[in-house]
Amino acid sequence: MSKITLTRPAIIQITSYYPPHLGGMENVAAQISERFVDKGYALSVYTSNIGYSWQAVVSAKVPVHYLKSIEFAHTPIMFSLFFRLLALPRHSLIHLHVAQAFSPEMVYLISKIKGIPYIAHIHLDVNPSGPLGFLLETYKRFFLKRVLKSAAKIICLSEPQKQLIVAKYALPLESLVVIPNGVAETYFIEKKTRENTVPHLLFVGRLVVQKNLALLIEALSQMQTCVFLDIVGEGELRKNIEALIQKYNLQNVKLHGKKTGTDLIELYKSADIFVLPSLKEGVSLSMLEALAAGLPVVASDAPEIRGILGECGVLIQDPTATNYARALDKLLSNKDNIRNLSILSVKKAHDYSWVSVMDSIEDIYKEVNYGIR
Repeated sequence: MSKITLTRPAIIQITSYYPPHLGGMENVAAQISERFVDKGYALSVYTSNIGYSWQAVVSAKVPVHYLKSIEFAHTPIMFSLFFRLLALPRHSLIHLHVAQAFSPEMVYLISKIKGIPYIAHIHLDVNPSGPLGFLLETYKRFFLKRVLKSAAKIICLSEPQKQLIVAKYALPLESLVVIPNGVAETYFIEKKTRENTVPHLLFVGRLVVQKNLALLIEALSQMQTCVFLDIVGEGELRKNIEALIQKYNLQNVKLHGKKTGTDLIELYKSADIFVLPSLKEGVSLSMLEALAAGLPVVASDAPEIRGILGECGVLIQDPTATNYARALDKLLSNKDNIRNLSILSVKKAHDYSWVSVMDSIEDIYKEVNYGIR
C-alpha cells in the first residue's frame, strides 16, 4: 500500500493593518506569520499600506504585500486585494483577521469562486461610534454574518467572546474554537528596583474612544497619591488627550507616542502598575505583556479582561474616574499587595505562551486542510 504524502498549503494571512502600523491585531498577525515561517510554512501577508514605511518594516523574513489603500471610516479599502487573491493557487489556506470591513467580503468572494477555505480570526466585535456608526450594525447583520457562516473555522479569543459570537450571528457552536493571543518571551523581564521614587502608572494602546483613556486622565486628577503616568501609543484622540492633560494641569503625564521593541520593554520594566480603562476588549496584548513583566493590572470589569485577570489584578466594576482614583490609591498604599499581585501576574502570563497558541492554530490548519483532528 502506497504512503500518502500530505502537502502543506500556502498560508495567506489577510489583515487590514500590519506593522509598522500600531495595534494589537497587527502584532498578533506578525507573530503568527513569523512563527509559521520559522516552522517552514510557505506564508504570505496581504495588508493595506496604511502606516507603511519601508524604513520601519519589522521583519524581512515574511513576504508582506502592502497594497495601495485609502482609509474610510477606520476601514482600509485595498483596491487590488480581490485580484491578488484571485491569483492564489487553489491549494492555499486563508487566515483572515477580522476587525474591519472590506477584506472579509473579498475573502468570502474568492472562497466561493476558487474553493479556497478560510479561517476567520475575530479580534474584537466593536460597538458603533462616530457619525457613521449606524452603518456598522447593518454591515454585521447583512455581510459579516455571511462571511462567518462560510468560514471553515472561526477563532475567538475567549470563551465569553465565543458565546457572544454564537448568539449574535446564529453560528453552530462546533464551528468556533477559543485560542487566546500569546505573549512573546521577551516580555518576561526582571523589573527595575526603585526605592523612594514616584510610582509609575503605564498605559499602552491606541488613543481611540474604545480605550477610554480620558477616564484615566480624569482619575489622575482626583488621586491622593502622587504618581507619574506614561502613555504609549498614537491615535485620533491624541489632541483630545493633550487638551485634557492641560485642562487638569497635570505635570506628571508623558505621551511617548509609538514605542516598540526594547524601548517598550524598558517602559514595562520601569512601571509599577498597568492600567487598562477600556470598556470593551478582546484579549488585550498589552495586558498580557504587562502581566509577563510582573505588573499588577487595574482594569475595567469587562468579560474578556475578567476571564484573564482573575485574582491577579484589580477589576473596577463601575468604571468611573472616582472609582479608578480610589482603587489606584488603595493599591499603591499596600506594597505587600503589589508584590503578591506581581508574582501572580507572571504566573498567569505563562498560560499564554506563543508556543501553545501556535500549536493550537496549527491544529486548526491541519483540520481544515486534511480533516485531521
